[in-house]
Amino acid sequence: MSIEGLLSQFASQRILVIGDLMLDEYIWGKVSRISPEAPVPVVNVTGETYYPGGAANVVRNVREFASQVAVMGMAGTDPSGMRLVELLQRSGVDTSGVVQDGDCFTTVKSRIIARNQQVVRVDRERKRSLTAEQLGEAWTVLNRAPLPFETSRPGLFAVGDLRAGSTKRVAAAVGEGSAAVRAVHEYLAFDH
Repeated sequence: MSIEGLLSQFASQRILVIGDLMLDEYIWGKVSRISPEAPVPVVNVTGETYYPGGAANVVRNVREFASQVAVMGMAGTDPSGMRLVELLQRSGVDTSGVVQDGDCFTTVKSRIIARNQQVVRVDRERKRSLTAEQLGEAWTVLNRAPLPFETSRPGLFAVGDLRAGSTKRVAAAVGEGSAAVRAVHEYLAFDH
């Protein structure tokens, strides 16, 4: 099926997004003075908002155009991870593929905004590879029925930042011959 054909049927597609999940935090405030400690603005916080980030942002955006959307990735059991999963669920995203692990730290990207300008961004993340146990749990989730799409009908999925060899394993779980797997293989073969 061509890209044009898939786009015309987008609303009826079942879509799975696999990737890094994170929480975007926006801290809103007002600046009325410069700090006496350093030449930086002092922001008086007036509000905070939270949105899914990374692959979670992709799935939230896709959900605006398709009704059957699922996400697969890792999140912590920390308050940020709980908030992220709740935001996705409230958006109508199937989060059954999100593995929440107490040893996993949910990445949070905070943006401090004053006078409609971003003053600074603060990243709280611990980059580390998944353990064999976490990776095994992820594959169990992917192989568990029902999948968010059927191999007998074209489906789409987006893949980001997978370990070497993971794409082949995703293909095997989904079905080598599916339109989704063919699209991913074509995407990965394309020189970016």
